[in-house]
Amino acid sequence: MPTAKKSRRSSPPTPYTATTRTSPAERSASKEQPHRGALSGGGSTIAVLASRVNRAYPSAHTELFERIRQNGVLVSENATGVSLTRQRFLDRARVPAAFSDATVTVEAGVRAGAMVTANEARDIDRFLCAVPGSVMSAASYGPNLLLQQGWAHAVTDAVDIRELAQHGQITRTSPRFATRAPEATQEPLEMRTL
Repeated sequence: MPTAKKSRRSSPPTPYTATTRTSPAERSASKEQPHRGALSGGGSTIAVLASRVNRAYPSAHTELFERIRQNGVLVSENATGVSLTRQRFLDRARVPAAFSDATVTVEAGVRAGAMVTANEARDIDRFLCAVPGSVMSAASYGPNLLLQQGWAHAVTDAVDIRELAQHGQITRTSPRFATRAPEATQEPLEMRTL
């Protein structure tokens, strides 16, 4: 959680927009911090939901959803009345990747939805960043794997991301790494348990 709080304190100011997935309450704190940080810094935010836009899920996010409705966008592929399933949480991973010029993976376990989003971002040639973490932490497995395999740039806060953008490294057409072999672009990230 310290990383999520640090990211919130150095959240992207206008004209940057935070785009992230929301998730169940037991895992939501790190997902809601980019939204709260962007809103408190005067920026805008896009929340990509697995649920419908007319119902806050989990209900603990009701206040946050209202703030996003007023100063951002709530997005869902699901119509009113569609029930939640595990697959809907995985399916929406491609949406924030497509909306964003850069995807930042802060925390992700072996089978985390954040890794699905990172793979989607990579597949559509979006700029990929990761926050390195302790090798002893299961939540750092995903970001560390992205960095180890050379798919992501290391960042520690929003200032790093802003500097990459200001130096022209984050654009829709920027290559992720100029030295990567062309045949490596289509290989999925190797997922293994350490």
